[in-house]
Amino acid sequence: MKAQDVCASSDAETCRKVKYTEAGGFIAGLVGGAFTGAALSYGTSDAICLALGIPSAGAFACGLVVGVGSLASGALGELSGELIYEATQ
Repeated sequence: MKAQDVCASSDAETCRKVKYTEAGGFIAGLVGGAFTGAALSYGTSDAICLALGIPSAGAFACGLVVGVGSLASGALGELSGELIYEATQ
């Protein structure tokens, strides 16, 4: 939705930049979410939480901590998309 709003009200170059950053954020968030889901489904969340120093008794809390990886991946993807955009200039 952000890309549509920007593209409708801005110049072509700004629209192009938003497309890169939004696509990067989406793809990285998707990959990060898939990784998080795989980690949780195969029982490695205890190992991850242990490595982070979180007691394994709180599986829900641990899942939330591991889930932050998806959000962080999305932010990193947006940054990557912006860097790719800058490199194409």
